[in-house]
Parts: sequence; C-alpha cells; structure tokens
Amino acid sequence: MVLRCLILEDQVMFGQLLTTMLQPVRDLAVVGMARNCREGLLLCREHQPDLLILDLALPDGDGIQVARAAIQRNPACRILVLSAEVGSFVCPADLEPNVADVIDKATTYDTLTAALDHVLKEHQGGGAGATPAATCNPLSLLTARQGEVFLLIGRGLQNKEIARALGLEVNTVETHRKEIARRLEVSGSELVHLAALQVCPPPGMES
Repeated sequence: MVLRCLILEDQVMFGQLLTTMLQPVRDLAVVGMARNCREGLLLCREHQPDLLILDLALPDGDGIQVARAAIQRNPACRILVLSAEVGSFVCPADLEPNVADVIDKATTYDTLTAALDHVLKEHQGGGAGATPAATCNPLSLLTARQGEVFLLIGRGLQNKEIARALGLEVNTVETHRKEIARRLEVSGSELVHLAALQVCPPPGMES
C-alpha cells in the first residue's frame, strides 16, 4: 500500500527540495505541498494523508493545528516535525502517539531518511517486504562514477569543471548527467536541486 505523504512547509524552495528528494522512494507518494495552515487543512481533507511532514511556524498559524486535523481525518497518520529549533519543541501530549520524529532542518537529509525508513516499515507491518527508505538516497541508484558526477553537480560545478575534476571529456559528463536524471526520474533542474540537497542540506532554515 502506497504511503500518502503531505508536506507542510512555507519555504517554497525547501518544500520543493523535499518533494524532489522523496520522489525516488518506492511505496511513497507526495500528494501535495501546503505553504500555510489554510492550504494544509484543505489538503488534509482532500487526501487524508498517512504521513505529514510539517514545519511548525507558518504565516497564518501553528503547524500543530494541521497535524491535529490530519489525525482527525486519519487516526493512523504519522507526523514528522521539521524545525530549526528542535531543542525548544515540546510535543503536545495528544500528538505523542502519532509523532514519529522531530528533525533538525540543518540535518534534514540523513535524519529524514532514517525516520522514513522507520515509518515505511511500520506502515507495511514491519515485515520482510517493507521497502527501505534508503532508496531515497540517490547515490544508492547510481554507479560509482555517476555518484562522483552527481556530488560535483551538487557543489555547483558546471560540466567543464566536472570534466576537469574527474579527467573526463565534457561530452562524457553530459552523458552521465542524462543517465543520472533518467535513473532518478527527475528533470535537469530537479537534478541540480536534489544534488544540492544531498551535498549540503539547507542550514539554518528558520521555523
């Protein structure tokens, strides 16, 4: 059964990066991205998500109210809280059974991968057939050389610079880029965003 995931994040670029990052995860579908509480409440009613990834401080209120609405629609909904202030977050008692993890935005990639692994296994009953969230790690889908090119893309290098760094022809780098995009099922611009997130998750995003 596919896990329906809703992202609640007012920083549009960060939300898009999260969406791109989650695309390769089997058994998970991002059904929507909300930028504020109003949109989040509407999408909760429409999709009844199984997983809500939410920021706390939003332009029109507290993300916790959207979490409560999601649970009301789907009592089994799991919550992953993203915050730049994890040390000061106190989980409301009524949400504790549903909150799977509280994740620091500065370490989003690695921590979210581990949290998703747990949620997916839980959603699928924890059996041997559970799909590991590690599949959201792009490097697990690439060859060693493609991984090198991917990481250099994430550092902002252009094709000529990547070619010099790896001792390759420029057209070889272009071929690698096309194959990487094909394997990850992303467009060229999405590939750049995904590579940047892998190399350096956006630090210090304010909640």
